[in-house]
Amino acid sequence: MKNLRFLSFFLVFFLGLMACNLSIPLQPNLTDEEIYTAAAKTMIANFTEQAGKTNTETVAGETPIVTIPSITPQPTETPTSTPVPIPTLAATIAKPSITPIPCNAVTFIKDVTIPDGTQLLAGSAFTKIWRLKNIGTCTWNSSYSVVFMSGNSMSGPVAFPLTSGVVAPNQVIDVSVNLVAPVSIGDKQGNWAIRSPEGVIFTLSTGPFWVKIKSVNIVIPTLIIPLPHLPQEMIAHYVSENSGAIKSNNTMLGFPNIGDDASNISFQGFLSFDISTIPETATITKVEIDFTDFDKLGSPYALGCLRVYKQSYGTLDIGDYFAGSPSGAVARFCDQEDFESIDEQPEMIAAIQEQLGHPRAKFRAQFNETATDMDAIADMIRLGPGLRLIITYTN
Repeated sequence: MKNLRFLSFFLVFFLGLMACNLSIPLQPNLTDEEIYTAAAKTMIANFTEQAGKTNTETVAGETPIVTIPSITPQPTETPTSTPVPIPTLAATIAKPSITPIPCNAVTFIKDVTIPDGTQLLAGSAFTKIWRLKNIGTCTWNSSYSVVFMSGNSMSGPVAFPLTSGVVAPNQVIDVSVNLVAPVSIGDKQGNWAIRSPEGVIFTLSTGPFWVKIKSVNIVIPTLIIPLPHLPQEMIAHYVSENSGAIKSNNTMLGFPNIGDDASNISFQGFLSFDISTIPETATITKVEIDFTDFDKLGSPYALGCLRVYKQSYGTLDIGDYFAGSPSGAVARFCDQEDFESIDEQPEMIAAIQEQLGHPRAKFRAQFNETATDMDAIADMIRLGPGLRLIITYTN
């Protein structure tokens, strides 16, 4: 009887619970025993479900006590995934190689005179000028030579000095040689190169630079028709060996500084340019001054205009300092813009013309209005080695 009352109690309890939760409706026409059996199974199933959540639960009621054994959930095996290897891309871009710049290297800029195929009267003299650029790392000087390589020498020298000054890397030089058109008629070519002081001969990347002409006879009875005189351009480079500065206190400096210093000492600059390749019989038609290689201290323009005067000094010494108020300036530089531009200087034409036949054209540069402003501050223009004259002439 006790067991029957116990089951009846739980039957009532779980019937109410199952009314909401049972997913299978109760079947009619069941006997009391079948109803009790179904209720017991439902109770055990619910306790089993709760046991999965709480491990072990004990239900106390009237004696005896019914204990629902705990159900230990079996661990589920965590699925493992095999990592998919990610392919790596091999580097496909090669590291660029760096080609070192050689000591001696040259490139061709243009033919200043006698373009390829120029017709010249057989037996006539002419001057060939190439414009070349130093693209190596070494500075060219008077120990470098231009040498004949092959072809027709056109009565030219076997070798001659490349320059009487210096040509730094990235600077340009006009190379001039006097030749004679062969007496035999037809196309003629002579090939040339440069030789270093160590005897190494180097050329353009494409080979030697050359002169190509056509020797012709232009004769009408006995009359020879002269060829027209074409303008030629050359660059007269600054020669540092014949240049410098002289101070008002009778001392010299190797650089052409112009102005005054903090001790109110006045500086005059002396400038030498190589004009040895211009024929003595040439007629100068234009001169441009390139003073863009400079820097300044203080306020040099407060001293007035920097003026350039022709002065054919010999070996530079302290006696070349000009202590008076000179006249006859052939060029003037009065502000920053004047130094930063390359301008034609008409008054320089006569100055260069008078010095033809000499290897150097020489000048003095000074502030004429005020040698020093006595302010104990250095006010100075300092010219660099890149100074040059661009000279146009006919011959």
